[in-house]
Amino acid sequence: MGLWVIARVELGLSEADFWRSSPRGILRLLDRKRELTEFERTLDDLRFGKVLALIANLFAKAPVGRKGYEPSDFFPNLPESSKREQTPEEMLRVMKANSAILKTFG
Repeated sequence: MGLWVIARVELGLSEADFWRSSPRGILRLLDRKRELTEFERTLDDLRFGKVLALIANLFAKAPVGRKGYEPSDFFPNLPESSKREQTPEEMLRVMKANSAILKTFG
């Protein structure tokens, strides 16, 4: 009964999909759903951390020896940002992508 509840409620599988699946397959789907949930949570933290860093950098003094606040200052689960210069090839790719978007959406 427990695996059926997990498959139907947590994973949203239909009755037919449940009976066609193996227990190992259902557990793999559940693991994948947990990974995606964790990724979404990290992405939400990053987005909100960027907002907090922007506000803090506008209105507060930066920590000693740093140019400003980073999202990881507010969410310790986020990795430290590694700032590096873009290569000329990366810059060219971005410019081409922007040009293609402008041609498409004008």
